[in-house]
Amino acid sequence: MSFVILPERPGPADVQWQYIDFGGNLPGGLGGPEQRVNRLGNRWACTVILPKMEEHEARYWIAALTRGVRLGVRWKLRQRDLDIGSPGSPVILGDGQAGDMIAIGGMTPNYPLRVGQWFNHVQDGKHYLYKVSGPGDANADGEVIAQVEPPFRAEGMDGDVLLFGAPVIEGSLTGNGLSWTVDNAIHTGLQFGIRERR
Repeated sequence: MSFVILPERPGPADVQWQYIDFGGNLPGGLGGPEQRVNRLGNRWACTVILPKMEEHEARYWIAALTRGVRLGVRWKLRQRDLDIGSPGSPVILGDGQAGDMIAIGGMTPNYPLRVGQWFNHVQDGKHYLYKVSGPGDANADGEVIAQVEPPFRAEGMDGDVLLFGAPVIEGSLTGNGLSWTVDNAIHTGLQFGIRERR
């Protein structure tokens, strides 16, 4: 599936992230302990607030968003105050990678994973978005076991590409009535949401 690539400029004034959780808590019967039920499929959504912009920028953004309603969108993430450095060419190390601990190879030797760092697992052209949830440094061979959130939704296969340098969120547009005007963009800025489809 082809997604509409959203413009990179102007950058967002704010991005509000939401963790979409398909699990739940079951209340204990007759005062018993509550039980947590986890289910696979957790994913990310965000609300993007753009600053005021010039008319030509507004028209470009509105055209991309309007087309994106039908086709879905892909938007490059900015990781402010996080020096990504040079992660190398990370890939899944070994077939059958699943859960929230993932074996990675191909990183720059001794590369430090940062807690909160975004990355994509790319499989069959689909970009699944994840966040590093625990510290870890690649060893001298460029290998590391990474703690991630949410657990992998698509089983990682040996050699699957992992994008740490320029991760994206791709999915459906949500919120704000899917309505944008040039006047709003010029005077107050635009707002939209993206929710991962898979």
